[in-house]
Order: sequence, then C-alpha cells, then structure tokens
Amino acid sequence: MNVLLCAFLVACSSNDDDDNNSNEPLTGNFFPSTVEDLWTYDVESTNSNNSNLNFNETDFLKVGTSNGASFTLVANNNISPANGAFNSILVNGTLSGGESTLTFSGDLNLPDEFSEFSNNDISLQNFILYDLSASNNQILSEESGSFSQDLDLDGSLLPLTITYTVTSTKLSSLNSLNVGDESYSNVVRANIVLTMKVVTSIDLLGLGNPVDYDLLPTQEVISIENYFAQDIGLIKSDAVISYQLDEGLLSIFDDLQIEIGIPDSLTVTNNQELESYLISD
Repeated sequence: MNVLLCAFLVACSSNDDDDNNSNEPLTGNFFPSTVEDLWTYDVESTNSNNSNLNFNETDFLKVGTSNGASFTLVANNNISPANGAFNSILVNGTLSGGESTLTFSGDLNLPDEFSEFSNNDISLQNFILYDLSASNNQILSEESGSFSQDLDLDGSLLPLTITYTVTSTKLSSLNSLNVGDESYSNVVRANIVLTMKVVTSIDLLGLGNPVDYDLLPTQEVISIENYFAQDIGLIKSDAVISYQLDEGLLSIFDDLQIEIGIPDSLTVTNNQELESYLISD
C-alpha cells in the first residue's frame, strides 16, 4: 500500500493571519493542468513513535495527462512514491477543473500505520477539493462507508468493523500568503478530514456471546489543510495522521496478557511547501 499521508503542521515561514482573509469571492484558475506543468515541494515529516521515520525530502509533481477539463498528476517521474501526504492522494486518481471547483476521483490510500486495522482503500468520486464560490466553513463533499477485516492475534482472528466519513470544507480565502521566500496572491484554503471508528467483537467468557468493543473510538485520524494560489496551483499542504486506541479495551487486553501488536497511539505530521514551479503560459 502506498504510504498515504504522513502529515502536517504549518511551517514557521508561512503566514495566514485572519487579518489576511478576503471577503471577496475568488475567480480564476487555481490548478494549471497543461502537460508537463511542474511543481517542486519541500516535504518534512515527523513520527511521534519512531524518529527513524522522520525525513526531509523533495517531491517533483507534474501534469502527466490532460484531456479537456480532466488531468492526472505524476510524482517523481514514477520512480519513487510521493513523499507529501496530499501529493500521495493527488497522483492516485483523476482531477477535474470546473469554473470554480477542483474535484478528485480515485482512491484514498490509508497510511501504512493503519494497516493492521484498516488496510482497505477508500474510493472517492467527484470529491470536491476546493470551491471558490463556497462560503467559509461550507462543507463541499462528504463520503461515508464501512468495511470489515480481521486482526491476527497469534493465529486467532479478531473481527473488526471499520466505519468512516471523509469530508472536505472550504475554510477561507486569503488576499496573500507567504510560503518560503515567496508571497502568493489570491489563495483559497480548504481541508480534508477522515473520521474513523473501529469496533471489534470479543467473547471474553468463551460462552458464545461476543460483546462489541470500540478498538478505535470515533475520531479524526487524518486532517489535511491545503492552500491553492491563483495561476499557480497547490502552494502548501499541512497534514496530521493520528489515532488513540481505547484505553479501556487496552486494559482488558493487558489483563488477558494479549499483545495486539499495534501502538496505543500515533501522531505523524507531514508538511509540504512549494519551492519552485514551471507553468505554461
């Protein structure tokens, strides 16, 4: 599974104060889509559980194909996976630009860190990434679903039921935003949030009467905040991947001396900032 997001806090070089918000609706092209348009991103990722997984890398993102309003993106010439969490999403489907929107159709790959209890991809269709005409804090798209899988505990299978909701929201419009050494004008800010719940069924007394327990209580496990600039495209993306397993169920496992092989909690931040770009006239 591709590593999805490893995600995001704002770099200190950026500035998006509320005073910079614009009350005027934005218009124009906020994601150029000519074949070979190219963006270079500095990507920084940190893992709360394992510093060996921290990294600073560079992503090269370019338009691979373009057909009318629809186009696809390629990361690092397909030689290596995208390092940026949001880049990992963008290259895994088709983008379509409308008069004021950008939509995504493809798979949202869940992070490797979730593979023990959620290794299915989430399919999104015509999922709106931004809408220039939307009001601040307006929900743009929402997709919900569920799937099941088993968790292997030393040969015993623990059934899991995973329910999720993926939501995108228009957050605000900005007159300008500083990213690195550059100032970009007319910026739309939107986010993507994945909320998840994982339930398991356990027959603690061995009487054939299993009881449902929350392994992962309902919580936001992925949050990605994106910034798109007029005539430039994506200039910044800040992602956070995190979870906290249920302490009550973990206590039961401890009492039964059951090792589930999953960290009790995790926080990964992944920030990507535009370093340079080459856009066709």
